[in-house]
Amino acid sequence: MPPLLRYPPGPLTPAGRAGLLSGRQPMMSYLSPDGTVVFNLVGPLAIFDRTMPERISIVSLKGLIPPWENIEQKGATQDGATYVTSLYDPMLVEMEIIAQGRNPSYFRDVMRAWVDSWDAKDPGKLSWTTRELGTWWANVQFDKPPLDPILGGLWYRQKFRWYAKAYDAFWRTYDSTAAFGVHYATTATDNFSTSYPTSLGPDWAINYLGTAGGYIYSTGQAVASALNAGTTAVARFATQTAGDIQTIMATIGALPTDGTHYGAIDLWARMNNTGTPGTDGIRLRIAPGGSTIFTLSSFVGGVETVLRQATSVLPIQPNDQIMLTAGAITDTLRSYTVQIGSAIDYFNANIIPTVRNAVLPLMTVIESATAPILSALGTAYQST
Repeated sequence: MPPLLRYPPGPLTPAGRAGLLSGRQPMMSYLSPDGTVVFNLVGPLAIFDRTMPERISIVSLKGLIPPWENIEQKGATQDGATYVTSLYDPMLVEMEIIAQGRNPSYFRDVMRAWVDSWDAKDPGKLSWTTRELGTWWANVQFDKPPLDPILGGLWYRQKFRWYAKAYDAFWRTYDSTAAFGVHYATTATDNFSTSYPTSLGPDWAINYLGTAGGYIYSTGQAVASALNAGTTAVARFATQTAGDIQTIMATIGALPTDGTHYGAIDLWARMNNTGTPGTDGIRLRIAPGGSTIFTLSSFVGGVETVLRQATSVLPIQPNDQIMLTAGAITDTLRSYTVQIGSAIDYFNANIIPTVRNAVLPLMTVIESATAPILSALGTAYQST
């Protein structure tokens, strides 16, 4: 289940957006065992809107390196000792934190959410993210009650110590895997290297939805939007695939630095070749915010069926590459996989890698054969 509650609440602030783009600040977060509440503790995502100051923030932190004991043996007449092995103890994390709300009622809500998000039996996820090393996390459990008195009543801010334990002692990250590349029977790419002030060029058919006006266009480097609020666009590429198995990739360009949010970005597979673009097909919608929500839907005759929704705690960043694959991952043509990675060349030492230094699977969905409306397959639905 994606997080239903996020602290600090509200939209990403201008300072937070600038911090994400610079990549200089580390990010630390805690995700509850059931995955429904996330606390951004350090970094750009922890910068709060002053009208919504509800948050848990870190003042000091220790215990991130697990203690260990060296096991050795010694003979009766031996000088020194013989090293045998080292055994690590659980990692004991002690945090000094500040909890705050805009008034005593909101403060109590923050405290209740924080306490309820820890459990002595089920571990949550304490994670760090940097541009240099990507994301690392430890599975932590509630170790012992706080020694400081927890205040309520008329208080709206409090500092106290919190204790967590990682029984497996170590930090972990995403698995590193090697895979064979996929051979594509048909490939087509548009780098939008030609400027079209009010369109994407002759290779694209565009359907505008809404009456507010505006357009999408090619800047000579990327797709840009001049759509007014209330209008959306669906664009269909002229080249069709040679079969039902498709992979669609898009690379995210520059994002606004003034704190404004870009609109949702869509990737379409198995679109109808003729007629109005966007009435049939498989759509991945990437909606921005403090977290990024990915929604995979099928469309038949303009009717949407949501197949799966997932949330990435990290927002979309420049050079992120989104990949939607239809039919190639499992033995059914009705399988859909969403992956996210980086388009940066990691062999170029002059480029600082983004947070996403690997291709990560975000979701794999198999469309149910018993669904009321199944998406269309066949030669009439091989556009993207």
